[in-house]
Amino acid sequence: MLEDKFDEISLKELDKKLKEIQLWATMQRSDEHMLYHMIDNLCRVAVMYNDVLMQLLRDGHIVTSDPLNYIEAKFSTPYSIYKKRMNIDNEQYK
Repeated sequence: MLEDKFDEISLKELDKKLKEIQLWATMQRSDEHMLYHMIDNLCRVAVMYNDVLMQLLRDGHIVTSDPLNYIEAKFSTPYSIYKKRMNIDNEQYK
């Protein structure tokens, strides 16, 4: 079923591109550092999803011990930044 929707070569290419974006985001040191921090963490989330799919395709099972915990932890930072930014933006328009 999963093999009908995904292939390992495409997932490896996606993984490579996500890691390139993540590396670029972590090297940025500008006024928009929070944005780059969000990109970094979101790429890490996407890479974990990608790794889990590759493991299922390649091995037939998930080797990573707790991918959901990792995903939730990495997603919490960008979501917190987003919520904080939304509060700031909402306050400006009151």
